[in-house]
Amino acid sequence: NYRSGFVWRVMRKNPYIRRGLQRAGFSGGWLDGKPATE
Repeated sequence: NYRSGFVWRVMRKNPYIRRGLQRAGFSGGWLDGKPATE
């Protein structure tokens, strides 16, 4: 993950993770933007 960022890319693309973080009260940064498409 440190070298490639793979885990973060997967996390940003996953709608379930995004929704869960938002429901838990997290906001800002990449959660406010569109999901990554790579």
